[in-house]
Amino acid sequence: MLPILPMTIENPYEAPAAPTNPELSRRGRVRGLRPAQKGRRFTNWFVDVVVRMIVIELVGLAVEWLGVSGKLSEEFLQSTTFVVLDFALGLLVAFTYYFGFEVTTGRTLGKYLTGTQVVDTLGNKPTTKAIVVRTLCRAIPFEMLSFLPSDSGWHDSFSGTKVVLVRDLERVRNSQQAETSV
Repeated sequence: MLPILPMTIENPYEAPAAPTNPELSRRGRVRGLRPAQKGRRFTNWFVDVVVRMIVIELVGLAVEWLGVSGKLSEEFLQSTTFVVLDFALGLLVAFTYYFGFEVTTGRTLGKYLTGTQVVDTLGNKPTTKAIVVRTLCRAIPFEMLSFLPSDSGWHDSFSGTKVVLVRDLERVRNSQQAETSV
């Protein structure tokens, strides 16, 4: 007599099983990487605003030094065109500042000061696309107020990034390297 083997029937409509990773929580985030506290995030924002203001002032001084400002009429300086150009310069400086620092190092000067870094939700370096989205979201009016009800702003949630403490990031990466070397 032949042994009866248990029969398994596969459901063709069942979703494929996701690979399991013990370092990931149920939400698909790396354990041990908590978002930076609001106080650090505020300090990041404040330092970055001051740096951007200094850069804009340096651009103004360069324009003045080159003698361009003396050739501009008072009427032009009071016009809507000048206001729009001034606003565009501010956006350009902000985009260049945030994108340049975050795409290369994941940190702005404010983040260096507070020991924080931008990562994706899995703790990796964000993609260039994510940094572009993150940077463009900063131009949304009142975006900085999006931190009030939660620990992350719109520029975090829309881009799939978060700001974490560098020491937490290094600890998680060191533990992952230790596990893979065993």
